[in-house]
Amino acid sequence: MKHLIGIMGGTFDPPHLGHTTVAVEIKNFLKLEKIYLMPNHIPPHKAPATAEERHRIAMIRILAEENDYFEYLDTEIRMNKTSYLSETMNIIANSAPFSDKSIFFIIGTDSLVNLHKWHAPDEILKYCNIAVASRPGYDVDRCSEQIKKRIVSIEKLDPQINGQIVLVSTSRISISSTELRNSPEAVTCCNLHPRVLDYIKRHHLYNA
Repeated sequence: MKHLIGIMGGTFDPPHLGHTTVAVEIKNFLKLEKIYLMPNHIPPHKAPATAEERHRIAMIRILAEENDYFEYLDTEIRMNKTSYLSETMNIIANSAPFSDKSIFFIIGTDSLVNLHKWHAPDEILKYCNIAVASRPGYDVDRCSEQIKKRIVSIEKLDPQINGQIVLVSTSRISISSTELRNSPEAVTCCNLHPRVLDYIKRHHLYNA
């Protein structure tokens, strides 16, 4: 039987408690062994990151040092090009130490309703399942039929088989990376791990 792990991708610009809280809740709900935090190099669906790559990597490494269940994953950084998840998951699923793991890629409901617009969504689901952190204001009924047919209840989920989408009710965290970048007063210990906050201040990121 394959061991279960999670991967959370994103710009992590910066990584905040919204990311980590949701990741831990999904880890506990699905009984995942570990969550890998994978920063984008060039995200295809978002504007480029504000902070330099080295800073985003350093902040993720801090979280991995502070939590045994987090680990930094550099697959998309090493690809050094636009990060298409279909290509990324192909590489990950066929590489050690993931080739003998069952992978859950973690996204939010906002990403789910647009998943059919991503590059080769069916190809993505060949290599993993998707765990969706529920968020307020997004209606799953807005998903395409292509995506809806992949959604299963937790009771029917078989984590040993790829191609499924499962919805996980998670805490409603109102903070966003955009708000942190644009509003220096939001850069506080309430929204960031203390060591990440210290790193941001020491390197004068986001006008903090």
